[in-house]
Amino acid sequence: MAEETLIFEEAVKYHIKERAYKTTANIAFTLVDPNHPENLEGATIKMWIAKPGTHTPAKELSTENAGIVITDAALGKFSLVPFYVDIPPGNYVYDIKIIYANGDNFIRFEGKYEICQTATKC
Repeated sequence: MAEETLIFEEAVKYHIKERAYKTTANIAFTLVDPNHPENLEGATIKMWIAKPGTHTPAKELSTENAGIVITDAALGKFSLVPFYVDIPPGNYVYDIKIIYANGDNFIRFEGKYEICQTATKC
């Protein structure tokens, strides 16, 4: 499991609609057991953000659309790139799937968060 899941969950607790999602640094993940790094060489990573119970993403970030960047493939590290929050206010779920170079794929992270109309209405 990821070392930095908690950092991600705190960062996506809520976003404000129509604002750029920004942090002091990209949200980083590490897919490692410190003694057994997980190699992301040639992998594709996808994050889907959707309303609960739906199969159509409201937003998709991936290594294919530059929304996710693999920062150190050999050590299993990747980051989300800050993005403009253009999703309507409401409750959402997310998952992050890794598709490895050999074709294996797994959902490695999942959770929920809220998009708020304004900071005071969250």
